[in-house]
Amino acid sequence: MSASARISPFSATLQVIMRQRGILGALIVDAVDGIPIESTLAVGVDGEAVAALAASLFDHACRASATANYGAGAYFQLQAEHGWLCVTGTSELVLAAVAEPRANVALLRLSMLRAREALVP
Repeated sequence: MSASARISPFSATLQVIMRQRGILGALIVDAVDGIPIESTLAVGVDGEAVAALAASLFDHACRASATANYGAGAYFQLQAEHGWLCVTGTSELVLAAVAEPRANVALLRLSMLRAREALVP
């Protein structure tokens, strides 16, 4: 089987996110276990650590949103000293993006919410 025949259903989703300026990585993560399913990462980005953080952030933020009667959470972002972690997802899969501080997170948010539709089975 050729490499082109083994393209993941998530490849296009990750490519859309990675095309944006300032993006250091994009990951599809198992929402329950926090294990990366597929990723495209810049050198130096620890995919396993990012995946675990993304799944945890998404889970906790969704539960907090529901508890506060804000409804289901759709998108969350964490700003830290060295950049952003942006997440969206479903009960099964999380889409995460690691971005530099200079990245346009508003544009990233729009792209991620559109890409979220590809996560629904």
